Amino acid sequence: MLEKLGSGININMPKFTKKLVVYLDQNFISEMAKAATNPRVSPLFTSIYNLLHQGFLEEKTAVPSSWFHDIESSFAPDLKGRINDLLAHMGQIDLQYPDTISRFQFHRAIKVFQGAADQIIDIKDAYESDPDKRAEPFKINVNMNLAKLFSLGSREKLAADIDNLKQSISSERISFAEQTSREKDIHIKHIIKSEIDGLKYGFHKDPESVTKFFNSDILKNLPHVVIHSSMWSKLLVDNPGRPIGRGDQADIDMISTFLPYVDVLATDTFMAEIVGQLGLDQKYGTTVYGANQKSLGEMETYINNYLINNEPAHKPVVSIFVHSDQKIKENSFEFFKNLTQQAKRYESRRGWWVKVHAFDNGNMPKYIMRANPKIVMPFYGLQFDVDTIKISSLATSEELVSLSRANSKSEKFILIDKYTELPDDFILGLIKATIAGDDNFIDHEIHSR
Repeated sequence: MLEKLGSGININMPKFTKKLVVYLDQNFISEMAKAATNPRVSPLFTSIYNLLHQGFLEEKTAVPSSWFHDIESSFAPDLKGRINDLLAHMGQIDLQYPDTISRFQFHRAIKVFQGAADQIIDIKDAYESDPDKRAEPFKINVNMNLAKLFSLGSREKLAADIDNLKQSISSERISFAEQTSREKDIHIKHIIKSEIDGLKYGFHKDPESVTKFFNSDILKNLPHVVIHSSMWSKLLVDNPGRPIGRGDQADIDMISTFLPYVDVLATDTFMAEIVGQLGLDQKYGTTVYGANQKSLGEMETYINNYLINNEPAHKPVVSIFVHSDQKIKENSFEFFKNLTQQAKRYESRRGWWVKVHAFDNGNMPKYIMRANPKIVMPFYGLQFDVDTIKISSLATSEELVSLSRANSKSEKFILIDKYTELPDDFILGLIKATIAGDDNFIDHEIHSR
């Protein structure tokens, strides 16, 4: 859905999700990773990263990781750790393996042909988990080195072979339409060969239905087939003076796999131009950006306006801000453990999210692990869901309420500034009081943001 803002900028709203899903190809993420140490990298990459990190924290955007990121990162071992960190701070979702997504498209095409489904593209097919899931305190990455499986040498050889094919196509004066038809035929034959068992199962070994399926246009209109075939044809026919690059195959495979399933896709400038020339961005409702300065500036504006004008996918029912008095400090480990475990209990049971924040005046206790004295934990212990806010030791009660209001992700919040024994139903009671619109709960005023 396209929505026009007061600024006159069109914002492409999420197609399938509550969060705006933004796919960054390896070129973008590598530039972000190099920005801190390489002055030649455009500062716009850092600005876009900061906006996407902000969007991630605000539950408004999600940047997925993919198999292609794993492959490309293997060729840049010095940047790999930094790249993984950047991805984890912009999103915690993973796209499915490309062949898996293609297989899902094929099987959905069978269902559409049989009248059992009305669309081939389904967001569930593309992601390993819900893209709209709430951001978690951490993400675990598996460090895979795929450089040996996908060597640069093999890529260069493939690029040279395709370049020779390109010269042959040029000499034969083959048109774009003819080459696209050839590409589609090759692609479809490959799909049929790899999915022969799926065909037998999908049509219950009915050869007549299989023949009708093949004679329909449904396979030629599979998103993966359309994008892959038209992009390769564009490179082979309409760009005679440009040599095939060793990264072209990976770029086209990535775009043809993910373009229909994301809201924004950022890629190499040349590939972004090809997508636009073919109208694939309009066809699949995806906003596509390249890596040149003009496009980067447009992407920065786009993401910034999206964050300003859209609500988060998830909001806490209520937020709790803790300013520790001496007794809370003395019991902070257990205090925060009790608070957060109660919050988790009702989130898992009823989906009620309660956000916990803790003020840190620089004079907070530390806890040393008995099993390993080298490990020192913060005053809230192992409660990863606690967000800390730095304050002055001279902060007044009015300033604390003001800071709480500025940092609250929910419409309602309370400030706990003195120790109290928390009953087992403290969180439940607070949630019920908030939903009922009460102004107070026990001894705590329920403030509005």
